[in-house]
Amino acid sequence: MLGRSYPVIVPAGGGIVAGCVTQAIDRHAAKRLDLYEGSEYRSRAISVTCAGGAVVGAHAYTLGPTGRASGRQWDFEDWLVGSRRDG
Repeated sequence: MLGRSYPVIVPAGGGIVAGCVTQAIDRHAAKRLDLYEGSEYRSRAISVTCAGGAVVGAHAYTLGPTGRASGRQWDFEDWLVGSRRDG
């Protein structure tokens, strides 16, 4: 994955990640997600505070043991510009 840019959640207390919560994913769909994300990510149980303030349990793909994070903040707009240039 060297030279590629993907967002990754690095487990750390107090962090903020924008996203959406999806409900009722069955085991088959969860297995497919695991295969798609590959060995660089791990699904972990987390607590999510939603926009309205409700706290819900969820799973998120975070950096796994074989993944490496750059330490830089990932930015969608920067990624979009780079993917257009590379593709």
